[in-house]
Amino acid sequence: MKVAVKALFVFGVAVALLATGYWVGGKKSESIAEIPNCHPPLADLAPDGNMFAALTPDKLEVTVSPFNTDKKPWVIKLARPASDIIAISNQAILVSYGTTGEVALLNIEGGQPEQLIKVGSFAGDMCRSAAKQAFVSDPASGKVYQFDLATKSVIHAYSVKGKPSQMKWRVPDAELEVFGEKGKSLGTLNVTTKVTG
Repeated sequence: MKVAVKALFVFGVAVALLATGYWVGGKKSESIAEIPNCHPPLADLAPDGNMFAALTPDKLEVTVSPFNTDKKPWVIKLARPASDIIAISNQAILVSYGTTGEVALLNIEGGQPEQLIKVGSFAGDMCRSAAKQAFVSDPASGKVYQFDLATKSVIHAYSVKGKPSQMKWRVPDAELEVFGEKGKSLGTLNVTTKVTG
């Protein structure tokens, strides 16, 4: 009788530990695929949905496809291979340039030269916000830069533990989740804090 009670007790504890491990593990191991992307890989749709910009496979050109207009798609040559691209409006895109740590604002209709702006050590994956800002990952320095599009400058740098290589909005324009090279979460940034200076 005592052996049966002990066996039942041990079985109950084992089941409880497994259930707890599953619950806790499930909370921590949310897949990167379960969180929506900031934008399609190497492409982006303008905020109003009237223009789509995409890097070519060699990342040396941008194909611009306008919608709701008679204009045909066209191609813009870049100075060098890009890391990522986001659409700021129907007239402007932001391109990140990897190892140079620069981003470039391009006026896609005016034919103006790229405005190169130094951000950090490496300018990689980007996300835009409704507040006219871009977030640029820098795996070389372990930071995410908050880039203000109006002033064309970095207004804040978030340090993360690890090498940020991908970002996704957990809560649009409020919480940005940062992931490392292998898809492991490096934490969530609250980007609603007012930053001055």
